[in-house]
Amino acid sequence: MNKKMATDINNLLENIDRNSPHTSSEKVKEYMTLTYLAEEINKRKVKAYKELNESERVELIHALYESEKIDVPEFLPVSDVAEFLGVSPQMVRRYCQEEKIIAHQPVTGAGHWKIPTHQFETDPRWYDFIREKMAARNNDVQTAEMMLDILNEDDEEGK
Repeated sequence: MNKKMATDINNLLENIDRNSPHTSSEKVKEYMTLTYLAEEINKRKVKAYKELNESERVELIHALYESEKIDVPEFLPVSDVAEFLGVSPQMVRRYCQEEKIIAHQPVTGAGHWKIPTHQFETDPRWYDFIREKMAARNNDVQTAEMMLDILNEDDEEGK
C-alpha cells in the first residue's frame, strides 16, 4: 500500500469517527466503522476499475488469479455462463448460435457448447463470480473426500 492510500484510509477513519452516531458499545462502534470503511473502499475499488483500460483489466484479473491460486478453466459450461449473465441456459445457447458469445461445438450442430472463459474477464463482476464458483467447487471436493473417508472407515470396521 502506498503512502497516499494509507493517508486516505486514515482520513476516512477520522471522518467516520467524527460523523458516526454515538454509542456506548465499542463493538457497535467497531462494526459501524468497518461497515462505512468497506462501503467507501468498494466505491473507490469500482472507480479504480473503471479507470483501467482493457489490457490492464486482464492483467489485474490474472494477477488476482495468481495471488489467490485460482485455477480458472479454459472453457465454461452453459450453466455457468447463464448464471453469470443472469439469463437462462437456453438463452446462452441462442447467444452462441447467433455468435453474440464466442463459442463452438466440437460436433457442428450437436452437443455441448465450448465457451472460452477469456471473453468474460474484463467484466467487473467476473472476478467475484469466479471466486465464488471456485470456492463452491473446492467445498464440493472436500465434501466428497470426507464422504470417501467415512466409507473407507466403515469398510475397515466391517472387516
